[in-house]
Amino acid sequence: MEDIDIDCFVVTVICRIEVSPFCYDSDSICNDVYVTLNGVKVWSGCGSPTRGLHIIVINPFKCTKLESRAFNYYEHPELAREEGIQSYVDRDTSVVLIGVTVDDPIENLAPFYYKLKRYMGVSVEDVKYRGAFSFVLQRDYPEKTVFRKAIDLDQCKNGQARLSAVVAGINIDLSHSTHTVGWSN
Repeated sequence: MEDIDIDCFVVTVICRIEVSPFCYDSDSICNDVYVTLNGVKVWSGCGSPTRGLHIIVINPFKCTKLESRAFNYYEHPELAREEGIQSYVDRDTSVVLIGVTVDDPIENLAPFYYKLKRYMGVSVEDVKYRGAFSFVLQRDYPEKTVFRKAIDLDQCKNGQARLSAVVAGINIDLSHSTHTVGWSN
């Protein structure tokens, strides 16, 4: 006779993500440039001197920010190549990446267009000067990507690049123990 005890723990975390990219305007309000996780601001573009794409890495199981990095490919076009931004997003697929743009998001980004579209579901080839975009994604799962873009300043001012997303993190812990009892011949 064999007894099997199985302990199973399932933890589900709901992570509400709000993203608001920067739209260049002399009347821009700095509080409108942010990323929040469950209502808590984890990144702000206020006073950020860095143009380009900002990537925030989060743990979806805890709804927490792990790290962030800015890619100012306006002044440093090499960051859009393999050794820069591409190597940064080539990471563990269990993390979620949030992208938010500040100021001119498309200058010198062309080398990265293919990777954004193919592996991340983000198509920004048509974004023009002073446009903006934002995304929430899990690398190699483009079908899960939430993406918004404003192709020009007018669309940006109207909030077209802002997004809201909900990511559910599920953590399953199975503990197995097996006991053998009463074997006889």
